[in-house]
Amino acid sequence: MFTGRAHWRFFHRGGHAVKKSDNMRSFRLGAYSSMSASVLRVSLGCRAAPGLGCGSRAKPLLEALERESSVAQAWLHRSGTMLCLVWKSATPSAQTLKALLLVHGLTMEEEIKGIEREQALKDLVFGIGWYRGAQVDRLSEEEAEVIAARLVRRLRKRLPLPDGQSETLQAAFAEVCRHEFINYSPEPEQARRERIFQGIMAAGRRYLSIGQLGVLQKVISAGYRPISDRD
Repeated sequence: MFTGRAHWRFFHRGGHAVKKSDNMRSFRLGAYSSMSASVLRVSLGCRAAPGLGCGSRAKPLLEALERESSVAQAWLHRSGTMLCLVWKSATPSAQTLKALLLVHGLTMEEEIKGIEREQALKDLVFGIGWYRGAQVDRLSEEEAEVIAARLVRRLRKRLPLPDGQSETLQAAFAEVCRHEFINYSPEPEQARRERIFQGIMAAGRRYLSIGQLGVLQKVISAGYRPISDRD
């Protein structure tokens, strides 16, 4: 997941770059304590796909943070609950961190410390569950699949659709959502909902009868976020 010449994975540790080749796998958790990196608790989860970070919200934020002169890398955890900033030099104070994030419209809930921080950094070094920049498009693709599956489940509760037709619809709906999440801003929210509505209806016209389209319209009008824990 890291990029760079020779695909080195690096952080600034004690003021020196640590390469993947420097026997990273032999480190114990305590070895991550001195890394010049901040792990922060944030709220960048996806309301339409609980448990996933929101790629369309996170991507411009991560890219903007990496344009800051003090930031070497900015990463989002797949859950959307943690942000990791790797610094070019010394780790700034908590006050400076909060101010930096506020400039970019994000509130820091807390700075993660201790064992939880070390485990997060270990996962980051080994490429487990962390995304940088445009890599969060993968989260958007997952979100699109979750939403498409939800819409088809709701539709099948009202219509007797065969499995093959349901799979075709789900793939078409997922492509509509994927295109929206990767290529458009999430704001304003009403504009996003309208684009998804129109895209889903256009996809439905290719595979559903006029009567079935009326049912699809009712399903989409109810929204695409979960209504309950089982949805």
